[in-house]
Amino acid sequence: AVDSAVMVIDSAKGIEPQTKKLFKVVKQRGIPIFTFMNKLDRDGRPPLDLIAELEDLLGIEGVAMNWPIGSGQTLKGLYDIANNRVELYHKDGDDRFIPLDKDGKLPDSEPLSQDPQFEETLDEVDLVKEAGNKFDPEKIALGDQTPVFFGSALTNFGVETFLNSFVDLAPSPENHTVNGDEELSPEDPEFSGFVFKIQANMNPHHRDRIAFVRIGSGEFKKGLDVTLARTGKPIRLNNATEFMSSERVQVNDAVAGDIVGLYDTGNFQIGDSIYAGKRKIVYPALPEFTPELFMRVTAKNVMKQKSFHKGMNQLVQEGAIQLYRNYQTDEYILGAVGQLQFEVFKFRMQNEYNSEVEMTSIGQRVARWIDPEQLDPAMSNSRNLLVKDRYGNPLFLFENAFAERFFHDKYPDVNSPDFTDTGQFFYKSYSDTEGYSYSAIFCCDVDGTNKKEIFIEREHYGIGNFQIYGGWLYYQERVPVKQEWGYDTYAGAINRLHLDGTNWQQLTEERVGYDWYVDVNGLHFDYPFKNESNVLSFNEMN
Repeated sequence: AVDSAVMVIDSAKGIEPQTKKLFKVVKQRGIPIFTFMNKLDRDGRPPLDLIAELEDLLGIEGVAMNWPIGSGQTLKGLYDIANNRVELYHKDGDDRFIPLDKDGKLPDSEPLSQDPQFEETLDEVDLVKEAGNKFDPEKIALGDQTPVFFGSALTNFGVETFLNSFVDLAPSPENHTVNGDEELSPEDPEFSGFVFKIQANMNPHHRDRIAFVRIGSGEFKKGLDVTLARTGKPIRLNNATEFMSSERVQVNDAVAGDIVGLYDTGNFQIGDSIYAGKRKIVYPALPEFTPELFMRVTAKNVMKQKSFHKGMNQLVQEGAIQLYRNYQTDEYILGAVGQLQFEVFKFRMQNEYNSEVEMTSIGQRVARWIDPEQLDPAMSNSRNLLVKDRYGNPLFLFENAFAERFFHDKYPDVNSPDFTDTGQFFYKSYSDTEGYSYSAIFCCDVDGTNKKEIFIEREHYGIGNFQIYGGWLYYQERVPVKQEWGYDTYAGAINRLHLDGTNWQQLTEERVGYDWYVDVNGLHFDYPFKNESNVLSFNEMN
């Protein structure tokens, strides 16, 4: 839904787990990223450490556009490298900007020029200019480098400079791939767009529901007749709005790259495509995060079941949380990426739907879908809870990666799809043909359509567990080995390939007795005979 992204990082905490998950999706799509190191008005980590962390944890170069002069109680201002000036803290108007000379120094008449903290900042800036990453527009456009700005959103310090630079550096709307393999230019005269967000009760007094649409091509006009691609239903767009902070403005026209909010009575779903004219335009599926934290949820007051179910269904449709139901008992289970999403859900249920809920944590789980035709409810136990998603597809919530491996060892012929951030299922399949055993990897859309085989493993080799990261599919392969002393073991290795099935690479050598496997943390290998175990992150592998 975006051509570029802003990554906001707490200067005291650094990169947090949810930031890493969001970055993974943005990086996979090659979207330019602009970084704002926030909360400079509080004591935080050294700026050099924060920029180094970008490269260490996220694998992206950071190039400093400005540099803090102190922090917290000692914050004096920002040394603006890009604009060759100093921006003073606690100053309003244009007089907060002091130009630097050609050597990057303040005039001697400025009190700040004699401040030891400013002298320290000059030393750090010299170091950054000499040894740091060089500003490279091409790398920024590819998402390989991020301009880094410091400031404080709460005190509105450094924000204007950041936004002005963002407008200058961010790319214009780009082409979209539609209908599978067609390129759609933003200058195409036919209107089209897609729904990337739905939010209910933005005006609690009217119980409205807004579907946010990113315009991909053409021009929007009030009263435009469009077709909803998913159903073929014609819809007239009479009521559209744009949001700026808490303000709403009625929209009469908008162009490619704009985002408009459409008042929705239940027609739209996240990921829907709309288009005007006779030519059908369907945008690719949007990424969807696989949850890692799960909660059982029930209504606190059994007399308010109607509002409970209404709130549950509407909030789930917004996409921030995922809804599952226990396969046997049908009880509700919510899944989310972070704890904050549960807290927001609980607050909104009480304040928007007048329904208090009770939530019981079942902890962190590994979600893996399963082929319905191979499902046996007896496979479920306390370590792998069997549930179904809101489309009715069965999946297991494994207690941990060990429980998942144990399941695959016990049921090696069961296809276990992996739902990834590309909006598709990836799953493996096993077959035995003319005395030779093969393993293959397939993918399909969420509804089971557009199935295709992306990779066939070598004869006699088996595909173990696999993980999607940064546009690559990493997987474990194993081949049986008969030892001279009669002890059966196997040789294992880790390979990877692009999600379209190309560029296969073997990352590790086959070593007898080593058990290689991959999970969300990266590549692990165990050597049982020596009680040896190690882990290698995806960034280290790359």
